[in-house]
Amino acid sequence: MNNKKTTKKALLSSAVSLLLCLTMLLGTTMAWFTDTVTSSDNKIQSGTLDVALSQLKDTGWVDITEQQEAIFHYDKWEPGFTDVQFLQIRNDGNLALQWEAALNFHCELTCLIDVIEVYVKTGTYGTDLNAPADFAEVEKDWSYAGTLYDFIYNFTKVTNGVLLAGESADLGIALHMQEEAGNAYQNVTLGEFDIQISAAQWTYEKDSFNDQYDAMAKLPSKSRIEVWTVTELQDALAKYENEEIWVMTDLIADDELDNWEPDNDPYAVYYVTKSNTIQLNGHKLVKDDNDIYALFYVRSGAVLNILGDGSITNNSEGYLLWCATGSTIIVDGVGFEDTVPSSAIIYVSGQGTKVNVTNSSFIFEDNWPNPAFNSADWGGTNRQIILGEGVLLSKDYYNLENADAASIVLAEGCIFDKENPVEIDGKVWYPVVKISE
Repeated sequence: MNNKKTTKKALLSSAVSLLLCLTMLLGTTMAWFTDTVTSSDNKIQSGTLDVALSQLKDTGWVDITEQQEAIFHYDKWEPGFTDVQFLQIRNDGNLALQWEAALNFHCELTCLIDVIEVYVKTGTYGTDLNAPADFAEVEKDWSYAGTLYDFIYNFTKVTNGVLLAGESADLGIALHMQEEAGNAYQNVTLGEFDIQISAAQWTYEKDSFNDQYDAMAKLPSKSRIEVWTVTELQDALAKYENEEIWVMTDLIADDELDNWEPDNDPYAVYYVTKSNTIQLNGHKLVKDDNDIYALFYVRSGAVLNILGDGSITNNSEGYLLWCATGSTIIVDGVGFEDTVPSSAIIYVSGQGTKVNVTNSSFIFEDNWPNPAFNSADWGGTNRQIILGEGVLLSKDYYNLENADAASIVLAEGCIFDKENPVEIDGKVWYPVVKISE
């Protein structure tokens, strides 16, 4: 009996001891093998993209930001005269870059643009690029880039490249006035222009995968494209894409416009297949020729923005804006006037076409079957003319109520407030207004 009691006491004592050990173990930190290693002074720092332009002077290469006079500044041009200048495009940063050059004009170009020829040559000055002894050497060894007119619209095709950090590219430009230029070219100023160098990242530096992380980097847009004639606007719309095209004077397309051959049906003054923005810059575009079917014909999915507090007028049969085949026209701040009954201001046709209009006015002759806004029944589905806030109409336009609701509509939250016309500068307007929430 005593042995049994002794055994029970021993077991109880062991259990208590075990419990105390477990309690102490839970209150302590376990020990493991450990070690540390530290990589110090880590940093994340962006690279530098820095392109520079210099001109060769008697003292060597001089940065254009450090000189007062322009690269081309001679003022006594005459037939046979040649002006040769050397430029250096330099990568002063620590990242590889792509670059291109462009010419930006600030005034209407004169007839000199047709009689001044351009020659170019690239290389490294002092080795494979040197000052020519005479014009005959220029004609022989340099590349002919056409007249100055040709050169303006093809400048980037002959002046572009890639530079790694610290590299440079030298470019020679020779301007030569044709010997055949006669008295009509005396005392004529070509007009001032900028030489603009743009740069962007290039696929050279590598990340953890490859060098393609900046493959989609694009050169910055040119500051703006300035146009002074109908032909220049036609050329700019055909050659450029996703640019701002500034109208610098009133442009009238009339029956004397014989310097272009429309090769597209329907005939239009401005045939648009690329997306761009036209800044009217307070000026007006006029269609004044019955042989021209439309002022603008926009198609092929292009997006044309027309902005800038200017005006567009139709003095002949046909349309001002024709939007077709999946394209979009966005209009803001434009005054439209249609003086011919048998015409329309905006016409949409084709699949998925849209014209969005805000803050613009319309003076028109409301005559069926070609009212101010027209949508072709045969032209596909999902086509719309959308009139938004700030639109002013010169008449109580019944088509806004009676037209096909799927084609001529008001922007969301807007109403045609025909019961409350407004008077501006002595003229009565019927407004499209946004309903207060």
